[in-house]
Amino acid sequence: MKKYHPRYECLEARTLLAADLRINEFMAKNGDTVRDGFDKTPDWIELYNAGNEPIDLESFRLTDNPDLPAKWSFPASQIIAPDEYLVVFASGRDERDPEGYWHTNFKLSSKGEYLGLSDAEGMILSQFGSATADYPKQRHDVSYGLGDNMRFNATEIPLEIPANRVSTIRSHLAVSDRPGLIEDVRVEIDISHMWVDDLDAFLVSPAGTRVELFSDVGGSGDNFTETRLSDDGSIRIDTASAPFTGVFQPEESLGTFAGENANGSWTLEINDDFSAV
Repeated sequence: MKKYHPRYECLEARTLLAADLRINEFMAKNGDTVRDGFDKTPDWIELYNAGNEPIDLESFRLTDNPDLPAKWSFPASQIIAPDEYLVVFASGRDERDPEGYWHTNFKLSSKGEYLGLSDAEGMILSQFGSATADYPKQRHDVSYGLGDNMRFNATEIPLEIPANRVSTIRSHLAVSDRPGLIEDVRVEIDISHMWVDDLDAFLVSPAGTRVELFSDVGGSGDNFTETRLSDDGSIRIDTASAPFTGVFQPEESLGTFAGENANGSWTLEINDDFSAV
């Protein structure tokens, strides 16, 4: 069977106590989303420098215990540039792996606990949970966080694309209680399908704006695997080859949605325009 599985997740609220360095998101139940330098899949924490100056992370601290804010510190110099992200693995190994990733001396609990970031003086910069309440139970291969970006998960998935006939399938994504207007939209999809040239994909906003993500791309190749569509992609998807893995510009700009209200029902539409005779 042919299946597609777009993945988005609404990232719940967290406390942000300083503006420059923060925990952008984390995953406490990593099945096979991100691999470390040992080719393992421990849980991970993503840091983000939201400021205008580079930050040396040496002596910045991460912890899973609010009573032990200095549980793990970066042991050596590590520069994170403005608007740059850095993944740290929460594996309990307390070392740097062959690919250069740092590993904390603690692991994350998918059942819920605390996660905090502080500076060398002990000031808490960012935290999930608190001294009296844990972050909530985590889902398999779904990250958790909230920054300037928000991620959402489509419903009614995975869906099957009927084989050997023209068909259209749709999944829906409900967004509510989000303030402000849309500045940027990015889409991630997984589609298992032979001869992807048969597929056309569209994203439709609650206001009815319809953007073509791709149409008749990839020729006789197979599959869209962890395919991310963004106006910031360096390669247009209609000039790339299947299997599509990585970041690509869609055929029409997702910037078309800018200025709209995000709240309401979004629709991802996949058309299979091939009919076997």
